[in-house]
Amino acid sequence: MSRVLRRLAVAVLLHVALPDAAAAQQAPVASAAPILIIDGDTLAVGPLIIDLHGIEAPTAGEDCRDVRGLWRCGEAAIIALRILVRNRELMCETLSVRAATHIEAQCLAEGEDLAARMLQEGLARAAPDAPPHYQAIQTRAQHHRRGLWR
Repeated sequence: MSRVLRRLAVAVLLHVALPDAAAAQQAPVASAAPILIIDGDTLAVGPLIIDLHGIEAPTAGEDCRDVRGLWRCGEAAIIALRILVRNRELMCETLSVRAATHIEAQCLAEGEDLAARMLQEGLARAAPDAPPHYQAIQTRAQHHRRGLWR
């Protein structure tokens, strides 16, 4: 199954830091490139790798254990993120630049915070540097035994 989403239905607006003296400013860049879901907290738009800020999700191929045994939590996270971005406008704001083609960003799919939704589904953990409300979302997912917390 391909991880590339249909390019026609997805418009991406990225805020990419400028490499010159105006690096403190951000400029919007529109792209109709296909979106590739790498794992539950990482996606690629053309050559740009985007890590979702504030969450840590299982990696592709990772298995998790619960009371019922092993399950493919990495694949479940990929599928969930793929569904969240499919056929929706994606807007990402760069929070840090890790390399020329690798950023950490807060991304919204038609206004819905992707990282928060992954936490809500229980398919990611709040990172140590996550916004405070992400921990609350994770706590609710744990309480309801969703995803990683089942």
